[in-house]
Amino acid sequence: MPHCWRPTAFSRPSKTINSPTSRGFAVNEKRSILAAILLCSVSVVAFALNVPELSGRVNDYADLLTPAAEARVEAILARLEADKGAQVVVLTIDSLQGEQLEEYSLRIAETWKLGREAQDDGALLLIAKNDRKMRFEIGYGLEPVLTDVMTTRIRNQILTPSFRAGDFDGGIERAVEAIDGLIRGTSTLPPPSASDTTADLPPRIFGALWLLFLVPFVWVVVSTNPFQWFLYFFLIPFIGVGGITMIAPSAGPLAVVLWLIAAPIGWSFIGRRRKKLKRSKGRRRSGWSGGSWSSGGSWS
Repeated sequence: MPHCWRPTAFSRPSKTINSPTSRGFAVNEKRSILAAILLCSVSVVAFALNVPELSGRVNDYADLLTPAAEARVEAILARLEADKGAQVVVLTIDSLQGEQLEEYSLRIAETWKLGREAQDDGALLLIAKNDRKMRFEIGYGLEPVLTDVMTTRIRNQILTPSFRAGDFDGGIERAVEAIDGLIRGTSTLPPPSASDTTADLPPRIFGALWLLFLVPFVWVVVSTNPFQWFLYFFLIPFIGVGGITMIAPSAGPLAVVLWLIAAPIGWSFIGRRRKKLKRSKGRRRSGWSGGSWSSGGSWS
């Protein structure tokens, strides 16, 4: 990967120099910086792990399955798609080659566009053999049945024990059968263990603490006059992370959209309330400032 060089202090012209040559040097310096940034970006993209071709419902690029097991899994998923319309795909790869599992699985799901567009009922099971990692990506339409808790149980109760025993055929086939049962409403998963019920608790606690940390900054945006545009845009990635950790990876963009819409509305609403309050206080002061007598009163 090429190195990304940054200019040193010696490459910056002095502020007292104001000649065409110095201005040209500054322009060239800016162009050099932009070129370096662009080169770094291109390098990251060039070394990103490629998305493989979608060749079927079972894409066993790591050769984990025997031909017979692959045919059985393919048949289960084909019947599910024919009966319920949901498109579930299994992908196995040798290695992530240093790429983050979450980013790569999401990139595959977005590239392959699994499921029907209107229902968004696609699901992906990604298994990285050499990294010993696996992940589910679930479309919005299947999230009510393929919840985080259920996919965690499939991973902990079926996939992990089978893979540790070297039984890739049985693990993947039973996991697909469990997915099929959940979507059909005929799940036969064993009762959850204590570790399964609390497996996704730490990320949600982190998400709650993260959003709590953002509360004062959000209040500054919606309550300060004039509107804090810098902080408004600065908080976008933090709002997205909160949505991802609290709900699901697919909820991050939705949280950002809600923030972009709700923050200006909240600021406008609070601003109008503040103006009304100031006007009402002003009227009360003018009504009592003319003398010691008021226009009305009570005996209490």
